Amino acid sequence: MFMTKKTLLATALIAVLAAPVAFAQSGPSGFDFDVVDTNSDGELTADELNAFALARFEAQDLNDDGELDAEELSAAIAARAEERRTRGVERIIERADADGNGTLSADELGGRRSPEERIARLDTDDSGTISREEAEAASDDRRGNRGDRGDRGERGDRGGDRAAE
Repeated sequence: MFMTKKTLLATALIAVLAAPVAFAQSGPSGFDFDVVDTNSDGELTADELNAFALARFEAQDLNDDGELDAEELSAAIAARAEERRTRGVERIIERADADGNGTLSADELGGRRSPEERIARLDTDDSGTISREEAEAASDDRRGNRGDRGDRGERGDRGGDRAAE
């Protein structure tokens, strides 16, 4: 079967947009296995995954012309980013919300160390304060003197060590 360049591009685009959720089961991506498993046999077939990818594509094709333009693709990417951001915020609240009320107080946001502990850790000249130079040195140490990417290397690589706060 011969695929035109346009068909190949559209197939690749559907795969890219659907791939992050296609193989997770009720994971952080928000993918609902049961929705994709249309015959409820507990197994996902290629047909079910293709139907899922096509449905996602059609939902992103806001003007129903069968193609995604830059505006539609941008909206789809922005929506996915917002979903990830919302999940991230929910995880932060879940981890830091000591009293379980669903919000974070100043104390809960304060982190693991008190201001006095932070000063003691960074105050290399024992002045009882943190100078600009001490703050910059601490920032350099956190990045491992490797620039903004720190010890993570290439974008997305999270394999390195991170300095403790």
